[in-house]
Formats: sequence, C-alpha cells, structure tokens
Amino acid sequence: MIKIGNTVYIEVSNDPSINEKTTYRSKLIDSIDGYFVVDTPVHKETGKSGIFMLGTEVDVWFVGADDAVYSFSSEITHRQRGKINRFYLKNPGKDHYTRIQRRNYLRIDAAVDVAVHSKTESFDPFVTTTIDIGGGGIYIVLPEQIELKKEEMVDVWLVLHLQDGVIHYVKTRSKVVRVENKEKGFPNRCSMQFIHIDENDRQKIISYCFQQQILRR
Repeated sequence: MIKIGNTVYIEVSNDPSINEKTTYRSKLIDSIDGYFVVDTPVHKETGKSGIFMLGTEVDVWFVGADDAVYSFSSEITHRQRGKINRFYLKNPGKDHYTRIQRRNYLRIDAAVDVAVHSKTESFDPFVTTTIDIGGGGIYIVLPEQIELKKEEMVDVWLVLHLQDGVIHYVKTRSKVVRVENKEKGFPNRCSMQFIHIDENDRQKIISYCFQQQILRR
C-alpha cells in the first residue's frame, strides 16, 4: 500500500476550535511493529523543520500504490536522534485507514475563485467560481455572456485557501470538455480538464480537496 521512500503528509492542529491545521511533508523510512518511521517532517510551504512534542496527535495521509489517498489518525510516540532523525507514528493498521478516492479524480463540491482567459482571444477574460474541483479538472459556472466551445483550450487561474492560512494561486492550461446550457433563469455550466499543470500545483489542489473532505466528515 505504501512503500519505503514514499512521501507522507502530517497535519497538526493549530487551533481545534477553528479547525486550523498545518501540513508537514516527510518520508517513510521504515515500518516496524505497528509504527511508521519517518524522517524529520518539514513544513510543506516553507521547508522548515517542524517541532513536535511527544504525544502530539496528528492526521496522516499518503498516496498508496493504487494511486488512492489514504488517511488515518495517529500520534507521535517517540523520536530517535541521529544522522537522520526518526519519528515514530502509530500505525493503526489498514482496517483503520480511510480511502478517499483515486487522487487524480478526488472531487469535492466547492466554490473556488477562478479566472479564465482565452488562448485565441475568442472571449473576454472572466472570473467565476467552481461548482466542484478535483486533481483532474473543474466544473464551473459560466457567466451569461460567455460562450465556450467543446475542445477549446483556455488558461485557468485558481485561488486556493488552505487550512494553514496560506493562499495558493494555481495556473493550468485546460480543455473545455462539456458545456451545459441550462434552462432560462439558471446559469450555464462548463467542465474543464487540466491538460498542462505543474505536478506541485496538482498536489496543492489534491491537498485542498483532501482537507475539505476531512472537514466535512
């Protein structure tokens, strides 16, 4: 399910009353006797090493070999100093993992601000919101005056607000997959597929989706 050397994400609650969390990135270096052993977790954005008290409760997630996202609740039980510092996370076992979805197709209903620009200047740039979003694409509300064509290529900017308070701006070249013309009084809608996207940016979208899904449990 997870291999030595794979990336593990560790989320620590900053303020439980407002569900604010900080995400750290680490690497699995061993798996023994009911524990995942990881190297020093570093802040996902700043790259700075985290400081953790023993007994800290955390949420852990990783992308499995089947390309799905798995999560579980855990605790940092002890630390071993050395050339590579080792942190021990309780591994509750597969029966206690939550399987989210295949990561490229993890989609959630969310109103994310988005700006869309034409590659051929066939329409004026416009801003709108998503209806849902995932690692592979978005489903948006189309402003009344905008007409898009199937297979049309556009540039998309997304604004992601993560739980650690950091705002990410993601740009992607996207393809119009489907345009839905709704009845009078209802906005048209459009599905878009990400065609060219930096994998780090895709990971930010997946992180956003994952965090939102956890919040809604």
